[in-house]
Amino acid sequence: MAIVIDGLKLVESKRRLPREAFFVDTNVVIDFKDPFGRSNDDSRFRSRHQEISQVVSQLKASKIVALSSLGVLLEYYKYIQVGFYQARTGNTKFDLSDFKKLRGSDIGFMNSWDLQMKALKKTFRRSFPLYDESPNATETVSTFQGGSVDFGDHLLYETVMRAPQNKRCVFSNDGDFYAFPDELHLLTTNGEIIRTAKKDGKLY
Repeated sequence: MAIVIDGLKLVESKRRLPREAFFVDTNVVIDFKDPFGRSNDDSRFRSRHQEISQVVSQLKASKIVALSSLGVLLEYYKYIQVGFYQARTGNTKFDLSDFKKLRGSDIGFMNSWDLQMKALKKTFRRSFPLYDESPNATETVSTFQGGSVDFGDHLLYETVMRAPQNKRCVFSNDGDFYAFPDELHLLTTNGEIIRTAKKDGKLY
């Protein structure tokens, strides 16, 4: 199991992250950027947005490098695509054909989509730059077990494990990462993961 680091306690105690960098999971990017303003309407999302922003800002101020992977970018793109389409059309179901049609024929839709893409590029250029050591695609597919974690998490794990040891840390609120081996540090603000790690003797 991964060694869990309580992100909020780390920030409060002003202790240094035991790694020189951390990789963000898609859920962290979503809560940090809050592209559709969920935190304005729901106190749960507001709390997550504030906690994650606090941890990311403090770590970056301490010269800890924040990184992402191509898999995270693709998952975030899909989240933006679906959320943008639903917000613009009022449809609860995503329709790819309709999305492509609107993107090619509706000027307002096109211009707003361009702004979303500029914001996405800025996020992965400035806040969470891509780590360019991608895992071998054939190996990644062949080592994917499927049962305990989803493919996006597996791909992020494979990317992180190709990085030097001083960068092997994932910031995620997804419990799937707790199942990964000890050589990985899991930075989180998820109370359930933190409590489980404490009980298991895996809390940093």
